[in-house]
Amino acid sequence: MLPRFLPALVLLSALCSPVMAAPSAGERAVLPSEARQAMLQRHNEWRLHAGVRPLTWSDEMARAAGQWALQLERGRGQPCEAQPSPDLHIGENMYWSSAYRWKDGRTALQPLDPVYVVDQWAQQGADLDPETRQCRPGRVCSHYQQLVAPAAREVGCARLVCPALDQVWICQYRLG
Repeated sequence: MLPRFLPALVLLSALCSPVMAAPSAGERAVLPSEARQAMLQRHNEWRLHAGVRPLTWSDEMARAAGQWALQLERGRGQPCEAQPSPDLHIGENMYWSSAYRWKDGRTALQPLDPVYVVDQWAQQGADLDPETRQCRPGRVCSHYQQLVAPAAREVGCARLVCPALDQVWICQYRLG
């Protein structure tokens, strides 16, 4: 036999429980504030090393980067394939990472530190000729060039975890 107050207790419990709404599509690509701060700080450390002015964070650029990440998820070819944004008025860096995949079919998200992502772009600095400010022949340094571009004033970044647990990290830069 149930106590008489049990239905009221169940109702009260339901009313007092927090309800978590599912994130909107745009929120899925938003970086937590600690990740935003870490990415901005690391950008500015590399920029200081290169002798260019620091960047400021732009929520507008972060939203644009997130929207582009969501477009990539919908994919034209391979979903979540890293493709540059068609917006020619911005600078952009992208980093793609696969999920961990085991032979038995299991997958898991790779835990990536935002600083690691920025450092991957910065590693290309070794392929930049300091005299010409161009990439050495046969080398790629465009991510580093964007990271330390003197014309860049603001940065906003996003990360999207794709359905197969691959990740796309995007930073977009406002040039000024």
